[in-house]
Amino acid sequence: MKAEEQQLDPEQLITYCGLYGGHCCRWRGFPHFRELARELSELVDAMGCGHWMPHFVQEFKYEEFCKGLDSFGSEDHWYTCTKCCRGGDSYPDCPIRKCCVERGEELCFECERFPCEIADGFYDIRARGEEYHRLGRAEWLKRQLELVRLGYELHTGKCYQDPITDEKQG
Repeated sequence: MKAEEQQLDPEQLITYCGLYGGHCCRWRGFPHFRELARELSELVDAMGCGHWMPHFVQEFKYEEFCKGLDSFGSEDHWYTCTKCCRGGDSYPDCPIRKCCVERGEELCFECERFPCEIADGFYDIRARGEEYHRLGRAEWLKRQLELVRLGYELHTGKCYQDPITDEKQG
């Protein structure tokens, strides 16, 4: 993959529902998930699991496990997003996406009808909307980029960058 293919303008990573795609483990520019899968694969191999596990743990499908780790470690898989939500990746039948496209909105909580019955029930959308309006778009985006720098993943709410490794590299 070329570096320019991975880079999108940070504005393009704002999803219709106000999440930030740069925090998602599926985003091609979020390497931590794939790195962890590759490291786990290497560790499992180093432990010799391929030699002893199929003989002693019959119910565990070691080959399938390895295929899964290889898939998770790859950037060239269907579940790795390259364009983010507004570019066409992610859940195509999302009602928030459909509504925003129909209404010509880039972001659900920029709509004059927000919050509405479509937005109700979506993962913390009201809180995201309140934070966005309180900070303003530029400051909100600045915060999202800082979270990206820290390796924040939105589904787990954890940071996955190793500060010790980063210090050695930087």
